[in-house]
Amino acid sequence: MTNEYNTLLSYLGKEITFNYPVPIEYKESGLYEVTGKVISVCIELNENHQLCVLYDESSNSADFFEFDQMVFIK
Repeated sequence: MTNEYNTLLSYLGKEITFNYPVPIEYKESGLYEVTGKVISVCIELNENHQLCVLYDESSNSADFFEFDQMVFIK
């Protein structure tokens, strides 16, 4: 297992905050701030790795975000 995979797996179960690019029509700044818990990691052979983040526990809302597009805040 490569160091990159270990880094991805280290996010499992952690609370993270990051900015994610979105269309300007959605948010004027072009970035959407997301805070949540990483509940799944998708490691793909084509290196399009993704983290699944649970961002609203009351409604169980979670989405996959491309790891290379995430700009971590904390």
